[in-house]
Amino acid sequence: MDSSVLKGKICQGLLYEDGINAHRIGRDFHLKLIHVDENTRLTVHLAPGGGFAIRMR
Repeated sequence: MDSSVLKGKICQGLLYEDGINAHRIGRDFHLKLIHVDENTRLTVHLAPGGGFAIRMR
């Protein structure tokens, strides 16, 4: 995820990403509270057919 659009701002993000067993159990996910600025690069685990979401504040 490219966060260069923040341009000097720091935001708090709540990241929902696939858990280790998400390919078998659709309810398997992790929540992470992160701080994001314009230099932040995220690596997100995606299960086959899975996805992720992030809520920025």
